Amino acid sequence: MRRQMQEILPSVFLGPYGAAKDREALTAKGVTHVLIVRSTLERRLDPKFPDELKYHIVEVPEGPTENLILYFTECNKCIQQALADGGKILVHCNAGLSRSAAVVCAYVMESMWMPYNEAIQHVQCRRCCIHISEALLNQLREFEAIYQNRTAAPHRDGWAGKKRPHEKDDEGDMVME
Repeated sequence: MRRQMQEILPSVFLGPYGAAKDREALTAKGVTHVLIVRSTLERRLDPKFPDELKYHIVEVPEGPTENLILYFTECNKCIQQALADGGKILVHCNAGLSRSAAVVCAYVMESMWMPYNEAIQHVQCRRCCIHISEALLNQLREFEAIYQNRTAAPHRDGWAGKKRPHEKDDEGDMVME
């Protein structure tokens, strides 16, 4: 199971690099797009079938301050575009356990409007071997507030981004002479 891809949501798969190299499995699942989430030190995680599949690579600087949260929105848009194109997408990192699992959790959170802990459970029920690092779990917790605020902001009282009509600018103001 660990070396194979699993379907987390309809048409959204999570797996290891090995699954991305398995042409037979990719074809059997109908995968048309691949999102590679790699560190700057993992350049060997490259597109294996660039003439057959659409690839998007997200390269995250390696280190203790790995900041994947900066890429969640980009990754979510990539997944959404693959689905909008009528495709199926595999999201992978090296082992499919931490980085790519965090990306898929962020997508589940935002697309399903699911709280952090439920999204982790949802992904883990489908790919039980995930082991997201504590640093990335913290970033997912932070992302929950970010996507909720971003989505909710335009709906606040129907006034987000609107100005008061010009004729009401001075309404009620006293003019001293």
